[in-house]
Amino acid sequence: MLIIIKIRLKNYTENNLNRKVSGKAYTGLMIHISIMIKRMQLKGEIYIFNINYEYIQNTEEYKISRKVVERIEKKFIITVSEKDMEYIVLHLI
Repeated sequence: MLIIIKIRLKNYTENNLNRKVSGKAYTGLMIHISIMIKRMQLKGEIYIFNINYEYIQNTEEYKISRKVVERIEKKFIITVSEKDMEYIVLHLI
């Protein structure tokens, strides 16, 4: 299932950002998404420090990540926290 998500995510982000994203970035992103889904299913939280949230929320990567998160929430019937969403953005910047 995650392979399908990775391929769709890669195509979607690269098409919408009009640039390639490195394999390392996608690998890190997929690991985070896997852990995030499990954590959300278990009602856990993530703690991230030293992030410029104001900057992140004004990026194109944030908009793309929001769409990706909406798809993940629908597919896995979970609610993704804003912190997790912003962490996804970091993988795309």
